[in-house]
Amino acid sequence: MKRTILFIIWLLLSFPSLAVETYITFNPASCMSCVSGIYRICKVDKIKSIQIVAKEEYANDTDELNKLYEFNRFPKIKLVFSDSLYKALSTMKYEAELVIRDKHNELYRRNVKQVIVNEQLLAYYAVPQRIDSLCSPFVGRTAGIDVGKHYIVMFGEYLDYNVIDRTTGVEKMVKLTEPVVVDLYKLLYKDNFSERYPVIEEMIIETPTYKPTIEDIREWDKENLMILGNIKDYRHNKTGDTVFMLNRPYVMKYKYNTGKITSVYQLDATIPPGFDLWQFYVADDKYYGQGYDNDNDLFKLLELTCNEKTKTFSMKRDTKMTQPSTYAQRKVSSLEEYNIRIKGNLMCFVYDNKITLLNSGKQVSIPFKDYVTSKWNAYEIRDLHEDKECYYVLYVHDKEFHIMRLRKDNMMADDVVVGNLSSIETTKLKLYHAGNKIIYHPNGKECLLIKQVEF
Repeated sequence: MKRTILFIIWLLLSFPSLAVETYITFNPASCMSCVSGIYRICKVDKIKSIQIVAKEEYANDTDELNKLYEFNRFPKIKLVFSDSLYKALSTMKYEAELVIRDKHNELYRRNVKQVIVNEQLLAYYAVPQRIDSLCSPFVGRTAGIDVGKHYIVMFGEYLDYNVIDRTTGVEKMVKLTEPVVVDLYKLLYKDNFSERYPVIEEMIIETPTYKPTIEDIREWDKENLMILGNIKDYRHNKTGDTVFMLNRPYVMKYKYNTGKITSVYQLDATIPPGFDLWQFYVADDKYYGQGYDNDNDLFKLLELTCNEKTKTFSMKRDTKMTQPSTYAQRKVSSLEEYNIRIKGNLMCFVYDNKITLLNSGKQVSIPFKDYVTSKWNAYEIRDLHEDKECYYVLYVHDKEFHIMRLRKDNMMADDVVVGNLSSIETTKLKLYHAGNKIIYHPNGKECLLIKQVEF
């Protein structure tokens, strides 16, 4: 599904305004019907400058164009005649397009006849302020968020991802464009690229759904994102026929600043052959793969090691995590029984009342009131955090969301009701780099808010 790239205004820090450039691609030979759209855009007060870009062959016709289209009525308009710029911006042969860009990315593109002047459009021209929020029209359509030390990942309902660099405030959509896919297969096939890729290319042309897909994105380190994806590959059988192997899981290292995949990693033979990888985690410089062992009909959480030389992930150990013993008794839904949270050294099942320390296997009980006799989803853990003195649990219960603080020295618990569930989107509720700070999405707003809690 094609989706407009949305510019996100990062308001947590006092960044200078991330200036945008506004362009309209213009073909004088076929734009009589687009003039009203151009005028409508020019009348938007927040748009201070517009470059109307045409091919160089019209450079000597400036006076005639101004007379015919009355561009000189708008001081904000600048006519630019450049074949290279027109080629770089235009994707429609006969239609005028509004294109908004910042220094790094294309943020918005629309046929000028279809442009609607609304809050979504005006958001690109807003001036950052110093308040504790993160605002974007995309927030309202976000299915969930993942908060890392350096990046915030927002994922939509259709496996589309926008990622914000928390240090610079720069936001990008991460997707596997055609050039990225080609580079991906070059890394995968190496010296055999020229021989093997044409088969993949033909397959993708015939069946576009065979393109590599992004299944999840998480922070890898300060400069890189980790993409868990499915890449289509093939082999030849004994009779020489081509056999396609679909949905092979790979881990990709994606450099945020350049938008390029720099490495592709496979799971090696140490991983059980029947293991179906669902999720990949980076936690305190350790790697974990969550999935299902189909051969033994078991949930598994594997600790993995990364071999940069061979570009593979190997199994370091099976953590032996099993479904909580109380799940069967409490009749937890089969759709939720393997849903987990991992944060640093902490891991839990979402509807359990225990935290597991991944380095030791030790469990910490969470004193949820009447947990055993409550309905299976009465308590839902949304996030975890740990500092030197305490564990923190962000959870929802009885139409409210809470933070519970557990002291490590005596396991004494402090519980704070933070707010009412009716006012927020539960799927966008996380702790924000501290046990007493949350990031959340109020209903009907186009902002994520940050709130500090006092115990």
